[in-house]
Amino acid sequence: MKKVFVVYNPVSGAKKLRNVERVIRARLDKLCCSYDWYETRKNGNDFSALKTGGYDLVLACGGDGTVSMVATYLFQNELDIPIGIVGLGSTNLFAWSFLVPVVDVGSAVEFAVNGDVRKVDVGLVNDKKIMLIGAGKGYDNVFMRGAPRELKRKIGFFAYVWSFLTTYLAHPRREYVVTVDGISHQVVAKVVFVFNYLRFSSEKLGVGFKPDDGLLEVVAVNPSSFWDLFKMLVFFVIRRTTKKHPKVKFFEGKHVIVHSERERGYQIDGDLFDGEDLEVSVLHKKISVVAYSTIFE
Repeated sequence: MKKVFVVYNPVSGAKKLRNVERVIRARLDKLCCSYDWYETRKNGNDFSALKTGGYDLVLACGGDGTVSMVATYLFQNELDIPIGIVGLGSTNLFAWSFLVPVVDVGSAVEFAVNGDVRKVDVGLVNDKKIMLIGAGKGYDNVFMRGAPRELKRKIGFFAYVWSFLTTYLAHPRREYVVTVDGISHQVVAKVVFVFNYLRFSSEKLGVGFKPDDGLLEVVAVNPSSFWDLFKMLVFFVIRRTTKKHPKVKFFEGKHVIVHSERERGYQIDGDLFDGEDLEVSVLHKKISVVAYSTIFE
């Protein structure tokens, strides 16, 4: 019988998802798990029970921010407890990337309890924040600010659609200096991403983007029109063996610094932070997650 520490965000995602607590509890009971239930708070959370509770699994029930919060605590306290994910947020990039069921909450719980546990990389951002999926500097910072939490609670994913439609054309391209493992590159881009891992389906997102390869993928995108953007999206979906695109620059390494004289602030896994440079170092196989083993092939 597994002992589970449930971290449940009661305000995550759209309002239609607020009845999932009953489903989660019922499925844990059906799986004969013992569990302790913790609801996140707006100001300050106490996960200290994880240090002494002898838990076999942390079940993060919420959006990407909830998963990131759990992962950060485990990393900072050097606790090797697997993280299972029940995606209840607006985008659920963590759940999508690790091929966790996102529509059926009960199936997500069962997968978390019975699925494969694997070690994955994390990114250390500016020597203090943990990154699971990615960080970015440029337009994505504006994009995230255009979809505030209250709007996401009301209309879910469509908050991001609204933000895109109201901010994309207004944000200019900028000059960036991207330094990868000590080598600097000058790029012009609308946004520069630093990815640890990202995946949307059973197919790989092209070259790289593996959760345990000890490398960061840097992607600088420079679309000049909606048509450019559409072609880039198609490229990312169907590419398999190439990193060549006229509007995209790719870099790969273990340590990345993104600098801009004009852009301020950055985002980490969808959370916004103030600051100038974005500096990311990869930490190889630092946390454990429940995920389909096929994504590691």
